[in-house]
Amino acid sequence: MFLAAHPNGFTKATLEALPAWDEYVPKRRISNTSTTRPGHGIDEPLVTSDPQTPDERIDDAVAELEDEIKSQLLVRLKEGDPTFLERVVRQLLVKMGYGREGQLSRLKGPGDSGIDGVVDRDELGLSRIYIQAKRYDEATIGRPQVQAFVGALATRGATTGVFFTTSRFADTAIEAAERVAQDVALVDGLRLTELMIKHRVGVDLDRAVEIVKLDEDFFE
Repeated sequence: MFLAAHPNGFTKATLEALPAWDEYVPKRRISNTSTTRPGHGIDEPLVTSDPQTPDERIDDAVAELEDEIKSQLLVRLKEGDPTFLERVVRQLLVKMGYGREGQLSRLKGPGDSGIDGVVDRDELGLSRIYIQAKRYDEATIGRPQVQAFVGALATRGATTGVFFTTSRFADTAIEAAERVAQDVALVDGLRLTELMIKHRVGVDLDRAVEIVKLDEDFFE
């Protein structure tokens, strides 16, 4: 019907006026080289539906791979025993610059109040970080658990503590930690796996990809 209505030919403007044109344009792809359209004698680049640059696509692919690794790390942490989680936390803290050569002093017996260990922030042991590491499958850490941890810190006169868990913290737990006098950091399962990837705990570098770019100084 369109050709019958335009027996003498048509222009690009006529095509763009068609309702179907807007549906067609996003489906065309950009070519890295110019394409000469038959009968026009001019080069017109094709259009693409993908607005991302190559760098953005690479970043998305890396993020997708890391998300999969985070899921795998969480599964391994939940499958291990509680002492395994403590060892992971100890190694992570050392990689982050805390502790003395990976030493995490464990607190045992009456009065530990659920505190699993302590690390020295300096060689003389003048500043200490008290640690609690709880391995849960799906249970959410609430206000009572955080308040109990803060109470244990107060009993020992501690000013700094980190609560690690393979689960997550309820909003009420986060609010409780923000309102106490001590410096208390809450690290949930997702944050824990992010730190493990960043500091290479439990993961290895698979491969590195080299990406080249133009050396503008060379051409000046």
